[in-house]
Amino acid sequence: AGTKSGCGAVRCRFHRCTFRHLGGWGLLLGEGCHGSRISRCTFTDLGAGAVHAFGTTNEIPGTTNGDHVVEDCEIHSGGHVFA
Repeated sequence: AGTKSGCGAVRCRFHRCTFRHLGGWGLLLGEGCHGSRISRCTFTDLGAGAVHAFGTTNEIPGTTNGDHVVEDCEIHSGGHVFA
């Protein structure tokens, strides 16, 4: 799981946030999420990775995911948990 997660979240903003010392993802954007902007955030010491956007790419209402922007972030020391 992520420190912050959402399904159906639209136009969320994460600016100058710090995600660190986590056993999974820093941020999860689930089914139905659109238009999120993640800017000037720091992601470090993560079990998985920084941002995971998932859902479908089909036309079923409420399940598609996309149009996210990740910009000017520091991302390092991820992938510490291996399956």
